[in-house]
Amino acid sequence: MPLCQSVNFLDLKDGCLSFWDCWTAHIMHALEKNIPAIKVTGSANEQQIMTAVQVYSERPKMLHSALNHLFENAQNGEIKDLKTALLAVLDALERNFEHDNVQLAGSASLFFILKELLENEDMPIKLKRRVLSTLLDVISYQATENTTLRNVLLVICQFKIPDDVLFMYNRMVKFLVKVVLKENQQPQLSHFGIILLNALACSVTYQQKLILGKRGAIKKMLSLIRFGVIRSSYDELMEPMWSTLWNATDETEYNCTQFVDNHGLDYFKKSVERFSDKANLMRNMMGLLGNVSEVKNLRHHLMTAPLIEIFRDLLKSPSDGIEVSYNACGVLAHIMSDGPIAWHHLPIPGRNVVLEDMKVAIRQWNIDSQRNINYRSFGPILCLLSCYHTPEVTGLYGRWQT
Repeated sequence: MPLCQSVNFLDLKDGCLSFWDCWTAHIMHALEKNIPAIKVTGSANEQQIMTAVQVYSERPKMLHSALNHLFENAQNGEIKDLKTALLAVLDALERNFEHDNVQLAGSASLFFILKELLENEDMPIKLKRRVLSTLLDVISYQATENTTLRNVLLVICQFKIPDDVLFMYNRMVKFLVKVVLKENQQPQLSHFGIILLNALACSVTYQQKLILGKRGAIKKMLSLIRFGVIRSSYDELMEPMWSTLWNATDETEYNCTQFVDNHGLDYFKKSVERFSDKANLMRNMMGLLGNVSEVKNLRHHLMTAPLIEIFRDLLKSPSDGIEVSYNACGVLAHIMSDGPIAWHHLPIPGRNVVLEDMKVAIRQWNIDSQRNINYRSFGPILCLLSCYHTPEVTGLYGRWQT
């Protein structure tokens, strides 16, 4: 039996074989130097492994074996030609979407290759887009394979979100909502999905925020929050879920309406009742309620005695500096901007009582407090500054916003 199998025989010009296959001859580690061939498959060095991945791109069993060796090298930081490795893995994935083992080994290799590549050089936009598109193609075939899904999410997290995925924003949101955050999903995968959705809701356009609502992201976040509230269980996902809702509802009436229509205010009340000691959570929830209060057509949902009492209590909150108190005051300021007539059906607590609470809270805020505020527009501020019938709103809170 020959030591190695060869294909294409002699290249007469160079006096050597064009291809030498050490892989199928089961002596992959045996030969490294002095092989009389232009291309050699084996595992003795990076070049042999890379050649194997390229040559066997349509032979799944052998490709899986080659990708496993490539993964070991990538994990150990032993790959020198990272771009060639990346292109070889992408080609392998794109030719074998239906082969589980290839997708698993390929996506795992991709994580380590990209990790080093993105750290050390700028990747062309066209190549980034190919990687991201291929990853979502992988999941369209491998949606039930949790290990492959985890690998894909880990790779996506290495990119700049949302900037690098804006070209496929709609598809990415759909993938996260329908696949990653499906019912009974593994907690680790749900965590990835929530973190990525939150990133997708930040610093994007109104139309992109609207996609989040249309694709069911608001409903999905609320359904997950509901389980935590029912169990009275605060975990590491609760804070980013409310943060996602806060970002997604910013000056986006449709998403605010989705929040109200899907029992968001009920979950807010229960979360305040059970988790009021969690400063970051309280900040995120009150920021979200601030967005809801900016929508005139939704403000009547906030004008219930239990909710007004919660806002009054939070005016006194020292949680997270002045953030919680500030946002509670903002919610009340927008309610007040509708004038005294809007308060007629809520005799207790009286409107003047609440206004006095607001004045007391505002005067206690530290004028040197540092706040990081990003406005998409000045519409909500201008609305309050034009509220001449209630000077407590224009003269005190409105000026703090400017």
